[in-house]
Amino acid sequence: MEKNKDWVNIRSKTPPMEEGTMSYSCDVLLTDGKDMWVGFIDFDNGECVGYKPKRSSIVTHWMLLPEIPKEE
Repeated sequence: MEKNKDWVNIRSKTPPMEEGTMSYSCDVLLTDGKDMWVGFIDFDNGECVGYKPKRSSIVTHWMLLPEIPKEE
């Protein structure tokens, strides 16, 4: 199985905008290549917002979050 096929390089493509906003991405999984966290991108200042494992963490890749399971 190809484990990293859904990771997108932040330099090649940014996450999609959150519906109804003008400057924020939707929530995504972010990584600096060592740690992962959930956050979003503030396109106005280029900052990644969310819990960063370290202040110096620089996002290299992102991935869309899975959909919430629907109750049957």
